[in-house]
Parts: sequence; C-alpha cells; structure tokens
Amino acid sequence: MATGTASGLSTTPSVLPPRPANPVPRAPDARSIPILAFSALPVKDTWATVARNRLRQKAVPTAKAVPRAAAKAPNKEAPKAKVDKRLFLRLEKEHPWRQLSPSGIRRQIRDGLQCSLSSACSIHRLRTSFAILTGSENIRERLLDAAPKLSDFNAKLEEASKLVAFRIANVPATIKSLDCAHTVDGEWISLEIYRKTRQLLVMVRLHGTCRLEAPYRNWEALFARDSVL
Repeated sequence: MATGTASGLSTTPSVLPPRPANPVPRAPDARSIPILAFSALPVKDTWATVARNRLRQKAVPTAKAVPRAAAKAPNKEAPKAKVDKRLFLRLEKEHPWRQLSPSGIRRQIRDGLQCSLSSACSIHRLRTSFAILTGSENIRERLLDAAPKLSDFNAKLEEASKLVAFRIANVPATIKSLDCAHTVDGEWISLEIYRKTRQLLVMVRLHGTCRLEAPYRNWEALFARDSVL
C-alpha cells in the first residue's frame, strides 16, 4: 500500500514519429493557378435567341444627317419689270374689221399704212381689239408713226396702256346707317381704297353690266403702272 502510494500512477508521454526526409508536396494555392481563357462559340440566330435578346438592332435604321454645303448667295440682280411692247388696234363695236381674221388685219394694215409686216410679226385676236407683236423695234416705230392714217378707217393703233386695272367685285349698292341709306358711288370707292392702300387712283368706273335693282355691283379701279410696280 505504501509502496504503491509512493510510486503513484505515472503516464508515459506519446512519442512523435520522426520527420520524413522527403516531405509531401504542399497543395498549390488556387489563386496562383492561371485560368485559360477560351473563345466563346458563335451563337446562331434562332427564334429562341431572337426572342430572348429582344432584337438588339433597331427595326428602322436611322440615317446619319450629312452636313450640307452652305449655299452661296446668288449675285443676280433684281429682275426688272417687264415692259409690254404690244400694239393694240382699237375698233368700235360694229366695225367691219372685227369680223376679219388675223391675216385679214395684216392685209388691211399693209394697205392702209403702206407698211408691210414681216413674218416675225404676230397678230392675236382679243375681246375688243387685236394685239400686234412686232419682232423688231424699227417696225414698231414705223407703225406708230403711221398710226394717224388709220383715223380715215375709224380705227386707232396705240401702245399698251400705262394703267393697271383691278376688279372690285360684289360691292354693296347701298350702305345703311342709323339715319339713312347711302349710295355707294365712285367717290366713295376712291376714298375707301385710299384709306386702305394709301394709293391714288386714276379712275374708278363700273365694270360690266348690272341691273339697277341689283344689291351688289362690280367696280374697276385704274392705277398708274409706276405706282403699282
């Protein structure tokens, strides 16, 4: 008993195995392993891929705006007013020459004025007269110089009018006020046109024929061509 108590229970420590001469290689770190990149395989366009990608391209391609070159300012002069070079043969309403053709008028002018018209001259029938367009300024001057001879035939040859006519349609015949009714005449038309346009008229006259009891009338205002242009 005493011997056992003196010696006691003793534990023997475990002995570690000796260190090997060739240690086991350490596992490589995952961060140091290079990752090989592989090119992605081309994806074929199928109905499934189109529906999944929602048509990446626009349905209607937009064209890029191409800048235009700056337009050069034209160096042209302002167009000049055209001058009417026609000559007008004025005839009365019952004049026998009104029934003639343009070739007949050409013959009458040649016999009455002793002035032959060249083939370049053209004659056109108008509502109340004939218009003569000469191809040469010399022929035009010769016709104007010989124009007084046509008075023997009750005809008149003159240049284009220097007046410009404007038709004023559907003008009331009378204007009613609180006191009375005023008749619209040429003086009233002239004052009203001057108040609106600040242009002086040469003449105002009735245009066409109308009944006396008609509620509306047509007027014609004549301006000087220079003032209108």
